[in-house]
Amino acid sequence: MNDRRMIDDAILHTENLSVGYRHKGKLRVVQKALDVSVFSGNFTVLVGANGCGKSTLLKTLAGLHPPLHGCVRMGNDDLYRIPIREKAKRIAIVLTDPVRVSGLSVWDLVAMGRSPYTAWMGNLSRHDREKIAESLALIALDGYENRQVSELSDGEKQRVMIAKALVQDTPVIFLDEPTAHLDVNNRIEILSRLKEICEKTGKSMLLSTHELDLALQLSNRMWLMHASGIHDMTPDEVIFNGILHEIFPKFSYSKPIN
Repeated sequence: MNDRRMIDDAILHTENLSVGYRHKGKLRVVQKALDVSVFSGNFTVLVGANGCGKSTLLKTLAGLHPPLHGCVRMGNDDLYRIPIREKAKRIAIVLTDPVRVSGLSVWDLVAMGRSPYTAWMGNLSRHDREKIAESLALIALDGYENRQVSELSDGEKQRVMIAKALVQDTPVIFLDEPTAHLDVNNRIEILSRLKEICEKTGKSMLLSTHELDLALQLSNRMWLMHASGIHDMTPDEVIFNGILHEIFPKFSYSKPIN
């Protein structure tokens, strides 16, 4: 497939994108000249050493940080020219920050994900309620509707935030270290379920993680970020060409999970 066809088939792609942020008044460029694409139904995992710019890239792709140069496109639309409400119908993001809310039930928090579709008073239609129930079921939270978010475990809280992103009904979901604060069992369960959701719904997910074993076993594509760019490969390509050891010299691949 030629490059033009690949771009035409992509849900989201970048053109000569540079990303970075300001620190103590100085601009720091963390990645530049990136041309990458996100495709329908793919479970893509972004890995790289600490400080290489994974979070900055995800926030830029999600429309939270403006590019330093180049652009992010969805179809022919420049992401940063799309109105905020319309953008929220195209992209959802789950950040790595621990969930700290009080006075809200699981249903209440997940329902906030329907705000791009509700009227200014926020009244939920029958369709909205069906979407909320569907999203809770996808992430194994059916039956949790009336639980207080503050009373949930860390793993359950993270699933609530994923359900909130799912209920936005966007074709693309970005997740920044969604398993960062969880124990090993919750990490495996959540990443496995995210892959299953991609397969069931056709949604695309791009997530950053340090779970290299699970990334190799579960992803359709891997983005390997290093100081001079991103390698976009299949997991098999990553294993057999040795590129992973250039980025993580101490990494040792273990047997797949059962």
